[in-house]
Amino acid sequence: MQAASYSQPYTRILYDADCLERPTSTWFSPDHWAKHGLVETFRQGRGGCWKVDMPIGCAVIKHYRRGGQMARISYDRYLFTGWERSRSFREWRLLATLYQQGLPVPAPLASICVRRGRSYRAGLITRYIDGAVGLNRLIAQGDPELKELALKTGRLLAEFHIADVNHADINLSNIVKDQQGRLWLLDFDRGRIIKMNHKRRQHAMRRLQRSLKRLSEREKISDVTTRTFWDQMYSAYQVSF
Repeated sequence: MQAASYSQPYTRILYDADCLERPTSTWFSPDHWAKHGLVETFRQGRGGCWKVDMPIGCAVIKHYRRGGQMARISYDRYLFTGWERSRSFREWRLLATLYQQGLPVPAPLASICVRRGRSYRAGLITRYIDGAVGLNRLIAQGDPELKELALKTGRLLAEFHIADVNHADINLSNIVKDQQGRLWLLDFDRGRIIKMNHKRRQHAMRRLQRSLKRLSEREKISDVTTRTFWDQMYSAYQVSF
């Protein structure tokens, strides 16, 4: 993976030169690909995501959007404090580091920061994970291999925490299973590498527990199912250290 960047008027693009030859800003536009029938919306949430069949293979475009109260002011603009401090550049570089370490994250392809005055918009392109299905869907559908999924989830999170990776938004939809049954961790916006002490690890696990509780309430999943999943997952997490 070879990081390279170049500038256009009010725009800077960071990309993997081993995979791409100077992607333009149109690469980050779902409308551009939709004209050729090559795009589909597949994941909703604070950041809109689109699966795109690009010339380099299947990829995912993410457009950064605000959540909470700040979305009322501007749903997709952030305060500009430097190209390298933009959310897209920071996530690209973090993903590149983790990917090169062999951790199960999507390969970063390109990121963009478009400045206007004191604010900017941002986008990210990553490699698509074939057959990716969110853990939230698997649990809600009563996957027959829930016990194995719970054990794999615990070991997955331990792997990242041992590597001192702090994921800012651990939830069930950000953990996906591919066609081969391997688990991956997605969406590293605001993630960082920092000493994962006991306090930070417990904070992350509580976020995941709240995600499981919300899923249980929304999908009417039995308490026995969610409690069993959590206990098995957390046990696998603890013994991995």
